[in-house]
Amino acid sequence: MHLTGVKNSPLVSIVVVDYNGHRFWPKLLCSLENQVFRDFELIVVDNSGRLDPELVSGGLCSRIIKSPGNVGFAEGSNLGFKTAKGEYVCLLNNDTELEDQWLGALFDCIVSSRDIGAVCSKVVYKQRFARVEIESDTFRPIGDSRRLGVRIEFDGLGCFPFEGVEKNGLYSTEKDGVHAWAWTNGKATLWLPCEGDRTVQFSLSSATELHGSSVRLLWDCGEQSFVIENEATVVSLEIPDDQQFDIVNNAGSYLDEAWRVKERGLFKKDCPELCQPIELEVASGCSILIRRSALLDVPFDAEFFAYFEDTDLSLNLKRGGWRLLYEPRSLVRHYGAATSGVQSPFQVFHSTRNRFWVIAKHAPWNVVWKTLSRELWELDRYEGWMNEEYSLSRLKWETWSGFLKRIWRRLCDSD
Repeated sequence: MHLTGVKNSPLVSIVVVDYNGHRFWPKLLCSLENQVFRDFELIVVDNSGRLDPELVSGGLCSRIIKSPGNVGFAEGSNLGFKTAKGEYVCLLNNDTELEDQWLGALFDCIVSSRDIGAVCSKVVYKQRFARVEIESDTFRPIGDSRRLGVRIEFDGLGCFPFEGVEKNGLYSTEKDGVHAWAWTNGKATLWLPCEGDRTVQFSLSSATELHGSSVRLLWDCGEQSFVIENEATVVSLEIPDDQQFDIVNNAGSYLDEAWRVKERGLFKKDCPELCQPIELEVASGCSILIRRSALLDVPFDAEFFAYFEDTDLSLNLKRGGWRLLYEPRSLVRHYGAATSGVQSPFQVFHSTRNRFWVIAKHAPWNVVWKTLSRELWELDRYEGWMNEEYSLSRLKWETWSGFLKRIWRRLCDSD
């Protein structure tokens, strides 16, 4: 264990689980050092065994715990929780940057009432965004019913900005293994991430049918026109700060009728509705402050490894009579799926399996039996996301065995 100026009795212990997240630490540490609320210690759980102690020490009171291997986010958080000295424990993702009032806002909220068991932050995506409209002529390819305008390539930007705007003039994302793109239908409205401080950059191209035709770009503070040539055109727009906005990653969560976790505000532009504190059904584990006395033991079921462990924790706290709150004044900027990858085999495997485990542990019995009779027999639908390590057969075995084991425990506990 590596120690750096550890406090004897901090009020808050911040636990960060790391797995090869070296690139995130400089900015995360800087944002931790800038916190207005200062009564905390930092506990870093190294799941890779390769984290440089000098990288995470800085001027903070910190400890590094080396886990016996990659034990996952759930057990890694448990290891940090066991050694935490604070009356309150904050679990925080490593791929985050924090506003100065982040911890103070969480703390003020949780101490405002003794029945609050946990408080989570507002989480937005790391990059800010700008609204851009693209207008062009269209053509209809042979054998294709769509009318296509220009092709937008967004390699390196991530697919998430386009999830919320496909119906605003953008067809579904296409890929060829190297590149990713989407076609407009002649008039599209896009929310594009700003690279650096102010620059929105992407490339436009089209088929030979539109070569020589004009494309018009409009954004809140200007417009630009150019002619489509044979080669792709790289577009770079400078967007003033007051024309940029945040896209929400999580503003608290809830369960739908099928017990799927729905994230409030996901892929939506930040708005006044999401700036109000509310009571929650499920709190996100990206940034959550927990009252230590609300838990009899460690926060997470270690078998979950990653994903849905925060849903399980939330439901355990609610069952114990504790309230969960969302505090929007506590703002976190999140890279998102930086360790596991978006819709990677790892992510799909664990989120699918663990959702069923949560149902077995917590859902009303009619939902459990419905899941047992139908959804659990439809796991073949996930085959396209699996690989050799996270195979379909492994998904079926672990989902079924874990589901039945948790039903059995639940029945035994009810006697």
